[in-house]
Amino acid sequence: MNRTLALVALLLLDGCNSPGTSDTGNGPGVALAVAQNASNQGIVIHNRSGQEFPVTAAGFQRISASSAAGRDIAAGYVLNLPDGNGIVAVVHVYTEDTGFAAGQARDSIGYFQFQARKDGVVKQHPGATVVMPQRPAFTLQQGRNREGYEAIIDYTDMLGGKRQPVRTELYSFAPAVPGFNIEYRFSYPASLDVGQSIRDFMAVLPWTFRGQP
Repeated sequence: MNRTLALVALLLLDGCNSPGTSDTGNGPGVALAVAQNASNQGIVIHNRSGQEFPVTAAGFQRISASSAAGRDIAAGYVLNLPDGNGIVAVVHVYTEDTGFAAGQARDSIGYFQFQARKDGVVKQHPGATVVMPQRPAFTLQQGRNREGYEAIIDYTDMLGGKRQPVRTELYSFAPAVPGFNIEYRFSYPASLDVGQSIRDFMAVLPWTFRGQP
């Protein structure tokens, strides 16, 4: 396991508070305090949503997870590439804020929460460039094409033990279960073409939300 990539995943987990929430000790914002080496922990299941986080998915290895008993949950994965580089992935399931969602159509809720998440990534990295602000995104889950949003953000940061240009791809989906959204954040050296690895991961890691059609 690439320890520097694992550390990046933990740091990203620590910044995964939901829109409109604070670090109260119940969500993924406390991931550094509760994160665990997950190589021998088996499947982690979020108590509230039923979403499962397997040990591996499409070659990615789970290296950490926040508390399954929390309001929200995030899990960090790493895919080590042959050249010593790698992809850091964070999967975040968060509970929709009832005040935020009041009176809004579900499509609007997903869009505005996606914008809040994207703005959060830019805020974390001064000088970041939003290469692609947002566009429709699709992933196949449970035999259905699920719709969401995608953004691409470039910045310079530490990754893989050195400071280098980094690209982050952010995806946000509102599953067909009221109350929960799922988000993927992939970070990797900007020079790499890793689109297929990202698509494979999102397709292979199953959505297991309770009540999902």
